[in-house]
Amino acid sequence: MNLRQLYLTYVAAAFAWMAVPSGYAQNAGENPDSRVQEVILNSRSVIPIVLSEGHVTTLLFPRPITSVVGYGMTRDPGVEDGWIQYDHPVDSGILTLRILKSDLIKAYMTVLVSDDLYDFELNNDPLKSALSIKLIDPATVQAQRQVAREVTPEEVKASRPVYDPTRLHSLLGLAKNSGFLRDRDSSDYQGYEVRQVANISDYDNAAATVREVHRFPADDAIVLLGELTNKSGRPISFNPAAMTVAVGDRQYPTAFVDCVGKLTANQTVNFGVVVQGDIDSTRAHLSVRNAFRVLLPQFDKKTPIARRRSYRRNSSSGKEIVPSQFRR
Repeated sequence: MNLRQLYLTYVAAAFAWMAVPSGYAQNAGENPDSRVQEVILNSRSVIPIVLSEGHVTTLLFPRPITSVVGYGMTRDPGVEDGWIQYDHPVDSGILTLRILKSDLIKAYMTVLVSDDLYDFELNNDPLKSALSIKLIDPATVQAQRQVAREVTPEEVKASRPVYDPTRLHSLLGLAKNSGFLRDRDSSDYQGYEVRQVANISDYDNAAATVREVHRFPADDAIVLLGELTNKSGRPISFNPAAMTVAVGDRQYPTAFVDCVGKLTANQTVNFGVVVQGDIDSTRAHLSVRNAFRVLLPQFDKKTPIARRRSYRRNSSSGKEIVPSQFRR
């Protein structure tokens, strides 16, 4: 390619770039398109929005819209006294706006979102109007700032759940007696949740059924109450300390177990299991809506194990979880 051909190629490429619409050029670069905006909601001030007669502006609220009111607001563009046409799908946070009268300077709109009331000043300026506006909840902005903040090692240590066998035993009692203790002593039930389920782990000779899921968020603990059934015609035995809890495809060690280790033929007994934190000693934040199942260890036919309570706590390194057993 000679110098003249190279020059013509450069000129053609330059004209092709100039022919690209400005919106696409802005999207391709670092500067965002001013027609696509994000605005933080504020219920204590009037939020300005710029509209146009030439196109529709779409607003996206963080929650479904309850109602829209304002003088001159109409869904029918044929109404004579209508200034601004609006519409929004039912049970959605989408609201579309378009100016009907070109001589309109400004109008006002109030939108009810759940229990929050937001006021808007709608201005008519075709050169500055937006195509879409995403309205952001202030709580989301605050949460993002907290997530982005650098935490100290002390804060990481303080956020970990405290492994205390006495407290774990107390949580088991609080779950069993929540029916009448919850109203008498609310301090131990801050954020408490409970759910009735029937999650079964079925084996050849036994079945473990979870009946109740109790959540204590302050301790990052889940308490499972249920029944263990020997389906065979002979006694079976196992190590209760080796019981684990399955949540989906994940498996968690038990922090505290209250269960017999030997069942006679066709016997059914109750069990209580406490799961606290994650396997790396951090908080697991498990929900009562998870499908919890109790997994039984392999049955030991030779060594019957008496009733015992067991718990698992952090070792001195703070990483490995070591079981400790306490015989009644």
